[in-house]
Amino acid sequence: MPKHRTGLALVVFLSTIPLALSACPQSSPSSDEDEDRALLDAPVLFPITVGENAGRPAEVRGPEGWRGEDRLPVIFILHGYSANALIQETIVFRFTSHIETDRFLLVLPEGTVNEEGDQFWAATQTCCDFYNSGVDDVSYLLGLVDELAERVPIDEDRVYFTGHSNGGFMSYTMACEAPSRVAGIMNFAGSTFVDPAKCT
Repeated sequence: MPKHRTGLALVVFLSTIPLALSACPQSSPSSDEDEDRALLDAPVLFPITVGENAGRPAEVRGPEGWRGEDRLPVIFILHGYSANALIQETIVFRFTSHIETDRFLLVLPEGTVNEEGDQFWAATQTCCDFYNSGVDDVSYLLGLVDELAERVPIDEDRVYFTGHSNGGFMSYTMACEAPSRVAGIMNFAGSTFVDPAKCT
C-alpha cells in the first residue's frame, strides 16, 4: 500500500485569511433574539473541550472574557494526512492570533488513527481512508458543532471548515454532504469529489 504523506513547507499569507472567511454571507439574529439572550453566568475559560463522549476530544479556543454577549462564528481547522490539529494550527494556519480581534471560536479536532499510526479524515473516495475503516467523520464533526451549540452561544449560520490536503478534502466533503450546516470552506491543497454527482 503506497503511503500518501504531505509536506508542511508552506507559504501562507496570513493577513488574507480573516478577509477570505469574513467574505462569506453572514446572518445576524433578530433584535428579539438579542433581547431574550441571557449572558452566561461567567466568562468562558478557554480552551474548552468537546467530543469527549465520542472518544475524540477536540480543543476549542475563543476570545478572553466572552460571556455570550454575541453569538460567535465557528471555524474548524482540519489537519492533513499524518499531521495533527496542533501542527496544522501552529505551523500552517495560525488562526489563534486572530481570535481576539476577529472574534470567533476555533475548533481543533483530530482525525482517526489508521493501521500505520497516521491520523486521517475519511473524506472523498480519493483521500484518505486507505484501509477502508468506514469511519463517519461527517457525523463526528457535526456532532462537535451540536455539542458546542449546547454549551455556548454560537452562530450556527456561520460554521466554516478549513483544511490542508486531507483536511481540504474533508472540508469539501462537509460542504457536499451537509450543505445546510456549512456556511463556507477554505481548501488548501485538497480537492472535491471526482464525480460531481456525489456532491449535493
